[in-house]
Amino acid sequence: MMNALFGQAALALIAISLLFRPVLAQEAPAAPAGASGVEGAVRHVEVPPGRLTGAAGSTAPGASQAAPQPSARLAAVPAARTGQRQEATIPTVPAAVSPRAAASAATVSGIVQVRTGANNIFPIAQGHMNRIVTPFQRAGVQTNSPEEIQSRGNVIYVSPRSEQPLTMFIHEDGDDSVAISLTLVPRLIPPVELDLRLPGESATRVSSRTVRERVDTADRWERGQPYVDTIRDVMRRLAVGEVPPGYEMRQMAGSVSPPACRTDAGITVDFRRGQLVVGAQLEAYVGVVRNTSGEAREFVESWCGSASTAAVALSPSPMLAPGGSAEIFIVQRNTPVQERSTPRPSLLQAEAGR
Repeated sequence: MMNALFGQAALALIAISLLFRPVLAQEAPAAPAGASGVEGAVRHVEVPPGRLTGAAGSTAPGASQAAPQPSARLAAVPAARTGQRQEATIPTVPAAVSPRAAASAATVSGIVQVRTGANNIFPIAQGHMNRIVTPFQRAGVQTNSPEEIQSRGNVIYVSPRSEQPLTMFIHEDGDDSVAISLTLVPRLIPPVELDLRLPGESATRVSSRTVRERVDTADRWERGQPYVDTIRDVMRRLAVGEVPPGYEMRQMAGSVSPPACRTDAGITVDFRRGQLVVGAQLEAYVGVVRNTSGEAREFVESWCGSASTAAVALSPSPMLAPGGSAEIFIVQRNTPVQERSTPRPSLLQAEAGR
């Protein structure tokens, strides 16, 4: 009898357990495939206050109430208990340390004013050739920077290979009285061209020294060969479109008096748009001769002769066709004003005028 009662009780317990098993399974659903261990890891993620934002924009407990700054966002982190969607954020990278920001930085190019006695700082292109035009005729460079620096006349070429700034002093080669201090900072920017200009007194000193050097160059060239050969060489260079060494070409200004030429009717000499090529002992005037007559004419060089005239020549030829023209070159001795003699009036011309 007792055994029968115990058997019925055991069967009743088994039936009750089978009845409640589906309910227990619904209260604790199994984790999705591939998510084993993830729930535990997510539950223990620690994010500093102010770094979590809710899906609706509400801040997590303890977060700062200040307006959030623009920032990059990480992948969403699910909350195991609350069921809210939360996102972790990181601050933006400062522009000062961003290579792209450095590459897009504003560059300085073109004409720039520099001062002597002060350091002048300019950005240049790293890994490229940069061109610097100096106010000196022959630029000399003093530097300890191991970068590639080339000097050609008044131009300096700088090709930095590293990010280290370049420091240098630029001056007239052989004369350190006026110097420009430069600090060139390599950046990830396109090649730069700088045209350095000195203001005021410094520019005047450089200009005066440049004129002296130019005149000295022209004087050495003129004295380096016989006088007649020098004049012939001046004519030849002007005819082919060249300027002799040390000479300076200027436009004919209103204060310049061109040579006077006494021509026949039908021949004109025009210096209104002419050129003046100045050396040390010689200067050349370039103008245009035209034949306005209806027949061929020959220009006579002695028509432009004077006490200071050294030579006269025409190119391509002194023979002018009707309506034809040619360039005229008149070389005169460039006598300084203090050495010019006072003209003496002729007594015969004075008697003829009575």
